[in-house]
Amino acid sequence: MSRREQPWHPDVVPPPGSVVRVAAPGSSLGLSATVVEVDRELLRITRPGSVVTTPPEGPVTVSWTDVDGLHELAAELGGDEDGSRWHLWPRGAITVQQRRERGRVVVEGEEVLVAAGWRLRASLLDLGPTGARCLIAGDVVLEEGGACTLSLTLVTPQLVVPGVIMRVREALDANLEVAVRFTTLDAEALASLERFLDDRAARSDR
Repeated sequence: MSRREQPWHPDVVPPPGSVVRVAAPGSSLGLSATVVEVDRELLRITRPGSVVTTPPEGPVTVSWTDVDGLHELAAELGGDEDGSRWHLWPRGAITVQQRRERGRVVVEGEEVLVAAGWRLRASLLDLGPTGARCLIAGDVVLEEGGACTLSLTLVTPQLVVPGVIMRVREALDANLEVAVRFTTLDAEALASLERFLDDRAARSDR
């Protein structure tokens, strides 16, 4: 994937409600948090649910994915007095690792979609760097725009990818066809998914 830099601007970062990953610089471990507010000087995010104390002050890397690829931003971390919200002050430009130009790959496999309190068996139809389509059986109600996670056991190592339900429509045999857009993939997870897609695409070309 090619890399480019994008100057910091509120219009090019995830809008409120989006999920970002916050990690120490160079660390493969991080925490997911939801964007609360974006202004010209900083990002305000929710405190991750697994963290009960105020954040340590200091440099972090904020990352997120969209249709253009993986975005990484160096920032300074701070928090409110009660620790309920964290502040991220940008330090430098946003680095974008652009995705390869590739559409979805037809994939068959049984995975698990977690949404609206349901843990659902999902039959994959296709998969790409930005999302997937799957069939859901059963009498369930899923709302477009709702948050979800999709397991990808076909990928090595196995991934559990946060996403948003973009479309729900009736399919044959009383199934629902659900389209999911991925919201957060760190660099390692994105690389694993890209390798899997490359392998499947190569097989289909033979």
